Amino acid sequence: MTFGAIGICVLLSLPFLYVIARKPVLRRMAFRNATRRPREAALVVVGSMLGAAIITGSFVVGDAMNASIRQVAHEHLGPVDELVLAPDQATWQLLSGRLIWLRNPNVDGVLPIETMAAGVSFYKGGRVTSAPSSQVVGVDFPAAGRFGRDAGATGISGAGPKTGHAAITSDLAKTLGAHAGDTIDVSAYGSRSKLIVDAVFPRRGIAGFNLGQQQESRNVIVPPSAFDAIRGVASAYAAPPDYAVLVSNRGGVEGGVARTAAASSAIRRAAAGLNPQIVEIKRIALDQADATGKGFTQMFSTMGSFGVIAGLLLLVQLFVMLAAERRPELGMARAVGMRRSWLVGAFATEGWLYALAATLLGTVVGIGLGRALVAVSEQAFNTEHNQLRLYFVLRPASLAESFAIAFVIALLTIVFTSSRVSRLNIIRAIREIPEPPTQRRRRWIVAGGAAGLLGAFWTVSAVGSTEPLGLLLGPTLLLFGLAPFAARSSRRAAGRVSALAAAAVAWAAVAFALFPAAAEGAPVTIYVVQGIVLVGGAVMLVALQQERIGAAIKRVNPHSLPFRLGLAYPLARRSRTGLTVAMYALVVFILTFITTISHMIDRQKADATASVRGGYAVLVDSSAANPIPVGDLQAYHGVRAVAPVARTSGSFTVAGMSKPAPWNLTAFDDRFIRNGAPRLDDNGRFPTDAAAWRAVLTNPNLIMVESTFLQGSGGPPNFKASVGTAIRLEDPTTGRSRDVTVAAIAPQDGFIASGAFYGLNGARQLFGARLVPTRYYVKSARGEEPTSLASSIQGHFLDNGASASSIRDLTNESFRMTTQIFQLFEGYLALGLLIGIAGIAVVMIRAVRERRRAIGTLRAIGFGSRVVGRSFAIETAFIAVEGTMIGASLALLTLYTLVTNSDAMGDVSFSVPYVPLLVLLVGTVAASLLATVAPAVSAARIRPAVALRTTD
Repeated sequence: MTFGAIGICVLLSLPFLYVIARKPVLRRMAFRNATRRPREAALVVVGSMLGAAIITGSFVVGDAMNASIRQVAHEHLGPVDELVLAPDQATWQLLSGRLIWLRNPNVDGVLPIETMAAGVSFYKGGRVTSAPSSQVVGVDFPAAGRFGRDAGATGISGAGPKTGHAAITSDLAKTLGAHAGDTIDVSAYGSRSKLIVDAVFPRRGIAGFNLGQQQESRNVIVPPSAFDAIRGVASAYAAPPDYAVLVSNRGGVEGGVARTAAASSAIRRAAAGLNPQIVEIKRIALDQADATGKGFTQMFSTMGSFGVIAGLLLLVQLFVMLAAERRPELGMARAVGMRRSWLVGAFATEGWLYALAATLLGTVVGIGLGRALVAVSEQAFNTEHNQLRLYFVLRPASLAESFAIAFVIALLTIVFTSSRVSRLNIIRAIREIPEPPTQRRRRWIVAGGAAGLLGAFWTVSAVGSTEPLGLLLGPTLLLFGLAPFAARSSRRAAGRVSALAAAAVAWAAVAFALFPAAAEGAPVTIYVVQGIVLVGGAVMLVALQQERIGAAIKRVNPHSLPFRLGLAYPLARRSRTGLTVAMYALVVFILTFITTISHMIDRQKADATASVRGGYAVLVDSSAANPIPVGDLQAYHGVRAVAPVARTSGSFTVAGMSKPAPWNLTAFDDRFIRNGAPRLDDNGRFPTDAAAWRAVLTNPNLIMVESTFLQGSGGPPNFKASVGTAIRLEDPTTGRSRDVTVAAIAPQDGFIASGAFYGLNGARQLFGARLVPTRYYVKSARGEEPTSLASSIQGHFLDNGASASSIRDLTNESFRMTTQIFQLFEGYLALGLLIGIAGIAVVMIRAVRERRRAIGTLRAIGFGSRVVGRSFAIETAFIAVEGTMIGASLALLTLYTLVTNSDAMGDVSFSVPYVPLLVLLVGTVAASLLATVAPAVSAARIRPAVALRTTD
């Protein structure tokens, strides 16, 4: 990938390198124009680099997410590639005896392992600390150190602790505040064992072995004999330990995954007759890492694409202005015999220099931007119940790819613009007379006819399939294809084309409201296309009606000279004004879109909490090896009612999946419904929520899932479960399976992570004795504060590994993380505003250069320097206000139609964040005015005599 990206850049640069090496005249023209005004060239480079910075930053963030989740695979699995599960100890011993002698060229290690959940506490100096979500790992230490032929990847060293001793992981040591030599208490199956800590191992490989969703591994590692002693006598009310055989493939921690299929086949042959349940655990972990990394890269790239497009518009604007400024020079060059291709070569070579410098600088800035985004993202993702450490990494392939994308986009834009501006009539160019529109109009009519036919065909095919891109772009292409025909006659042409532009804007705003099925499951990129269509149509509409807009504005202060001068240039140069307005509108559109969505989601906090909590106030989790007796929790002070549920992990398969994906499953009984089950998002064909809950409880063929079911866990792309979806549910330990149907949609519960809801009786038939209630929904007594009650319960049931939280606190924590992520997006998207602000500064500097003689003339006939300076400020304010108003109003219109006329945004209600939007709009205009101060002062200081005598 690295060499391919570099090769593309070199290949596209060959024509320009040829010009530099073999065409001295063209080389001098390109370098002279780039170097004779270094400050303006620097502004062009700085204004153009932000697009490359945005692209590079997106890749860096995606790589950080990918590397961080891959690091979890190193820490939790190490050399482990396959996990062979056994339903009980007897089967495990048979499996271990078979697989320990497995000889296969794809396998380099087999290791039996057993784990059990436990509560771990540490008493020191009258202070007690506990680690609820802990587990005891029983493994042969010497064998574990040799496992996978990489001792450094297992995290285990030494001969193993003696009786009454253990090793613990650094995560558990940090949580407890314990060190080597301290004594810890391990509670499991109703008994408490005191163990002396011999060593603290890092969270890595076998030492950090953990199949949970958290990054931390709070492990107590002991030899098998000590494991049996801690286990003691199993209880009917507790889940038995988990038994597995770990298999390592040749090829290292990540390289071995390529041998998974062959290794799995060898395992099945060796364990024939024992029905081995093989979990390709490393492949699942790495696939999730790749999917998450790509998802973040796509998300940041998609949202940042508005800023990238704004940067491209700035490039076009700059080169159009350069061409206009040098038009007489270009005409003279043609007059003395220079071919048009030579002219394009000189102009494009100058642009190549700008693009190369801007992309190199933008890549460096993008690395710094990515580092900042990773740091902020880590803060957002690190909460009490969701801890994810992000690792900043730089992959040469990603840097090369981001450089190539930014460079190619900039270069193609420059070449197209250079070719476009080099089409000129020599006499008209020398005399600075505008080109006739006749030939251009013919080309537009041909292009419009082709676009109209394509749009009509695409619309017809998309309506039948509800394909989102076709539904959006088909009618848009049709309308824009009609524009050249509507403009053939100069009479009322502006009005007819304006009507087509207004129709395109209206269609883009309401398309997904009219066809909500197309919006459901649509990729994020569809909103980029929607924003471009909306902004393009609106800017065209405003540009065509610019005279009327200007006339209306002039009535505000018709006698102000700065006012009239400030409006004169943008009204006369509509195409240039439109490009600058589009830069602002694109970025403000997505900023307003994200800000408003964040505001609407945040307003749903109270309603979402009420939906998730139902009639309960506190959620309590306990150790599967030593669950809290329901009667003890029911009798605890402040507890009014308790509904125990059993939570496990199942394997789910839906249409479009070749292999099952893991997902949480919560099995409930009548007590959960009787005390107030969560409010459903969709109760399906049942008249009430209670009826839907009871149907799922009594019918083992029905299940209930949330709208985010299987998202991020290996489900089909863009999959969204709905009522009636068929699912294959499987116990990953025994392989027993059942086909179920989605009866209703449960609310998203964030850090509660209930997963799918299933009736307890049906779940026990499928999962057997391993399924025991370890989670409790607690209804608090009147006047009892939920957070205090949760803290009290957790402290009282330490031996049971209790972890208790207020449901309200869990929901608020989830919303805080969502809000922080949206704020991260807003800060990232604000870079696009920098492009607009830098663009207006560069455009104004170029405008001062371009209008030097005109300014000198105004000063010569009596206009004061303040009048000239104020006119530039008014011009900037006019463009910035127009762009921000277009972007903000279109974003709000789009969201309003989506929220009120479709279910694409869920149950959120439309509302406007007035204060944040006001700050955004006012801040944008104010920053734009500040960026114009320097060129305005420069224009005001122009001396008439010097300006009128200056030819360049």
